[in-house]
Amino acid sequence: MQQFVSALAHTIAGVDQLERIDQTLESLRLTGSIRLAAQLLDHLEEITGANQITSPHLTALLDHWRQALTE
Repeated sequence: MQQFVSALAHTIAGVDQLERIDQTLESLRLTGSIRLAAQLLDHLEEITGANQITSPHLTALLDHWRQALTE
C-alpha cells in the first residue's frame, strides 16, 4: 500500500490526479471501506509531508477527506 501511495504522491501534478484520488476515496467510502480509505489518506499525508509536496488543491482535498471520514 505504501508503494501505491508513494507513486500517487510523486505523480500529483495537477487537478486530474487529485480527481482520481478523490474518486478512489469516494469509492472506498461508498462501499463501506472507511478504514481502508482512512489508511490510504494517512499514508498519502505522510508521504506528501515527507517529500514536501505542497499544493493548495492537495491540502484542500486532504482536509476534506479527513473531515469526511471522521463524521
